[in-house]
Amino acid sequence: MSILNTPNPGAAGSLLGLDTKLTISQNGNVGIGTENPQGKLDVNGSIYQRGNRLHADYVFEPGYRLETIDEHSRFMWESKHLKAIPKGKIDANGQEIVEVGAHRRGIVEELEKAHIYIEQLHKRITILEEKLAKLEAGMNTE
Repeated sequence: MSILNTPNPGAAGSLLGLDTKLTISQNGNVGIGTENPQGKLDVNGSIYQRGNRLHADYVFEPGYRLETIDEHSRFMWESKHLKAIPKGKIDANGQEIVEVGAHRRGIVEELEKAHIYIEQLHKRITILEEKLAKLEAGMNTE
């Protein structure tokens, strides 16, 4: 086991006054901030990613072309995945591989588009309910 420690005289739970920064166990698990990683990567603390396009707020911009619900549905069923989420890939060993940032951004984009669709449908339902109420009121006066 390989452990990288840094001096910290006030480190809680450390007899030697050291903070564990990085651990590589004998089975190849990597721990950041932990001495006993439970998976291939075990992080004790917040994880931050930096990059160009991490958020999907662009779906709310005036120039964004939101496909219609029918277009979205057609693509989804024909392609067997949501458009904004990268299609699954398999490596040479048959294992799925994912670029986490693009996958996460795609999930958020699809979620935000779904909320826009919900709002559009809610408006349509409200209009139809108002029309129905007027029709029913007209029938009750006869």
